[in-house]
This record gives sequence, structure tokens and C-alpha cells, in this order.
Amino acid sequence: MALVFVFFFAMAAVLFKTRFVFQKRLINVIAHVAVALEFAGVLIMGMLRATGNCTFPSRFTLSALVSAAGMVAIAYWLRRARGASMSTAAVLVFSAIFLSEVAVFATVFLPDGVRCLAVAPLVIAQIGCIHWARHRGNASDLPTPTRADDYFAVMTTGATNRRFLAACVVGIVAVSLVIGFLRGFPDGNPVPFCMPTRIACFLLTEAACVAFVVATLRQRTRVMTVGIWVVMQFLAAFTLVLYTAFPGHLDVGAITATLLNTLMGAFAYYIVLAFMSSGWRDPFYYAITIWGTWVFSRAIGRFVLLNVMPMGHSHFTGTVISLMLLVATQVVFIKLIEVAEFAVRYGGANSIAGGRRGSLLAGGAALAANGDAVDESAANNAGEPLNAVAVPGHDGNAAGVTWEDATRHETQWTGDMNAPKPSRLERLLGLDNDSAVADVQSAVMRHHAQRMGEQFLLSEREVEVLALYASGMTQKRVAEELHISQTTAHTHIGRIYTKTGLHSRQEILDYFKQYADA
Repeated sequence: MALVFVFFFAMAAVLFKTRFVFQKRLINVIAHVAVALEFAGVLIMGMLRATGNCTFPSRFTLSALVSAAGMVAIAYWLRRARGASMSTAAVLVFSAIFLSEVAVFATVFLPDGVRCLAVAPLVIAQIGCIHWARHRGNASDLPTPTRADDYFAVMTTGATNRRFLAACVVGIVAVSLVIGFLRGFPDGNPVPFCMPTRIACFLLTEAACVAFVVATLRQRTRVMTVGIWVVMQFLAAFTLVLYTAFPGHLDVGAITATLLNTLMGAFAYYIVLAFMSSGWRDPFYYAITIWGTWVFSRAIGRFVLLNVMPMGHSHFTGTVISLMLLVATQVVFIKLIEVAEFAVRYGGANSIAGGRRGSLLAGGAALAANGDAVDESAANNAGEPLNAVAVPGHDGNAAGVTWEDATRHETQWTGDMNAPKPSRLERLLGLDNDSAVADVQSAVMRHHAQRMGEQFLLSEREVEVLALYASGMTQKRVAEELHISQTTAHTHIGRIYTKTGLHSRQEILDYFKQYADA
């Protein structure tokens, strides 16, 4: 496992330093290679175990290979789901956990060597799934219910968004340290399951996955922002109670410890999706960073339990775990409270500037429509944002100003609170991509696209496409921004033209100027 850590952290360091972004063709190659290596590792390990020739060096090497390849394959599937709504992301993650637990539990009754051989066909089946998925729609296109007060919907501003995600990472570290202690209680060694406790663990895990999926689809409030933290911390406390109540049957406490670890894994993958949807770095960077944070923190807890804590003092160990759980609970909820307070201050500053900003959004009729318009074909080729905004003067006449002028006034209105600098942690996590200019540009275009969408009954996705397309993006850039295929973007643009009766980007801009706020 140490070799896997070194490999992935080295890769993350390279991606961080070079800001490298994988192209789609290379991503597909990486996914196929990862699945092939995972399949080969599982198959060889199964054959060695079946013949009794699996030595420690070979088992260690193959385990490291399977772990690394499996992580890359998971990152590929998460990458395909980036841009999904909160509901889609939660259902995807917990459904995957549900199905994987079924596959793992089914192999429990098989002999050791046959177990790996039975899993191998499921691993190689990913190749077919990859080809099938490439010809289907993306997860971001699914119409799923998402409450306005739950993530991903609640974090509508870049600054609040990065604060929340950074707080989640801190929480993952704190709780994962506790998990490392609980999974090795009391002396650091794994607790073996008997068949009844294994069955109980399986049933509880499946029930938890179903419960989170149902709660998400029923739009329960703050399921994945606060609720899951409460559940995990309750499980940690209850695990410690079970260890203390049944000192001669530690596998009873291991049931909830394993469930807690599974839920943390699901939440880590969910947060990976949030980072992929919010950050500007390559999605593989976020997968490596969050996965590494989770697993490494858990490993530190296990290491301390094995090498630092005194052996044979379960009461002392339990007391230390209780203290760590208390600290972890405080850290998590203090961070969440800080995010909530920041959102209130941030929103309050926005409301103070609302009147003056509203004149920019409501009166700024169209980009590049106040004077010299950019030719449609040139905009398609260059894909550069159009460069002027029409802002009404005090006498009611439009006076053209540049984006730089609008941005300077916007910063003056909202103050430093509305443009907080990313912290070191946020920069390390790749959440330092806020831009005041981009915020003003996108706000203006979203405003007019929404007004136009109301008038012509455009769908929510068509409004998003319209805002980006009217700002000067090519169809390819629109597809990349919304994490959809270029064909899908082209289809949305065609539907926009059909519903509005317009025929070019310039006609859309002219409509914005003349009619959008009439």
C-alpha cells in the first residue's frame, strides 16, 4: 500500500505543478489499460492462491497492482459523472456501493483461490461498460430532483463553494483518523468476522445505501452536507460502545466499524465528484487527492495504534478514541458553521450591492451588441468571449463600457468580502479558480438567457447552453464547460434556434439588447 501512496502522490504532484489536463483519447487508453492490469492482477493472484504458490512478495506486488489499477478505473467512472446534480451523484455513489457489496458478499462462500477467479469476469466486464457508456448520455443530463438548500445546488458562489469543499476535506481527515483506530481496536490487528457478523454487516451496509438513496430522492434536507456527518459520528461512538460491551466478541463492534468505513468511502467519492464539477484542474488530480487524503489519514490512525499505543490497554485506547471522536466532531461542525456564516456574510454583501449590480444585469443588454458585433463565423472559430457590455446611464441611454470597467465597479460595490482570496489549502486542492471578470460576464449572460428561456419555454439545460454560446464560446467549448458531448451541445443549440426562431449568434445578441428586458 505504501508503494501505491507514493505512486499516486507523485502523480498528483506532477499534475499540480504542470497543470496537465488529459485529453479524451488518452483518458480512454488509460481506462482500458487500468482495467486490463486489474484483471491480470486478480487472475494471477487467483491462480497462485488456488495452486498454493502465493508467496508474500507476489501477494504484496499483485495487491499493490490491483489497488492502483482499481483506483484509476474508479476515477475514470467518476470522471464520466462530473457535472452531475447532487441527487445524481449521491444515487450513483451509493448504488455502486450497494452493487459492489453484493458481488463481494457472494464470493465469501467460495474457497480462497476461487474467490479471485470469480471476481475476474466482473473486472473485465468494465471494458464492455466503457464502450456502452461512450454511446449514452452523460450523468449531468439526467433530470433529477435537487433541493435548493443542498449541495450541489446551495453552493452557487465560487467562494462559498470552495470553503465548503475544503471543510469537507478537513472533516474527512479528522473522521478517517478515528476510523483507523476503530478498525484495528484494540491492538491494531484486523478483527476477523464470523459468518453471522459478516451477514449482519452486509445487511446493514445495504440498508444504509438504500436509506441514503431514498432520502436523496425524497429531497430530504441537507442529506449530504450535514446528515451524513451525523450518521458517521454516531456510528463511530456506537462502535466504541459495542467494543466495550462485548470485549470477548470484537467482531460485533467491527460490524459498525466496517459500515462506518464504507460510508466514508462513499462520501469521499461523492466529494470527488463535487471537486471535479467545481475545480479547474484535471479530474484525476481531485480523485487522487481526495482518495489519498481519506486512505492516508486512516492508515495513520492504524499506524499509531500499532506502533505508539501501549499494548493490552484497551480502556486507555478506548479513552483516546473517545477524545479523538470528540475533537473530530467539533472540527467537522465548526467548519460547517464557518461555511454557513461565510455564506451569510457573502450573501449580505451581495444584497447591499444588489441595487447597483441589478442595473448592470438588467440594463446591460448584450455583449458586443452595443457597437461592432463579432461575426458569427469568427466567434465560432476563435471561441473568445465578446468584449463589451451596454450599461444604462442615468438619463436612460445606454453607455458602452468594457468588461474591465464593469469589473472595477463590481469590486468597488461588493468589497473584499465578496472576493476573498483562496487559502493555501484551497489552492492545494485546486479550488483557486475564482475570477471577478468571469463572474460578471457569466452573471450578465445567465440573466438574459434566463429571461429568454422564460419567454420561449427553453429547458434548464438549453438556458445553460444559451448563456455560454451567446458569450462567444464555440460548440466544443460549450460541451467541455457543461461536461456533455459536442453532439449534444449541437443538438441543444439547434433546439434553441428552432424554439426562438433565430438563426445566428448575432441575432441572439440583438434579441438580448432589444427584447430580453422589455
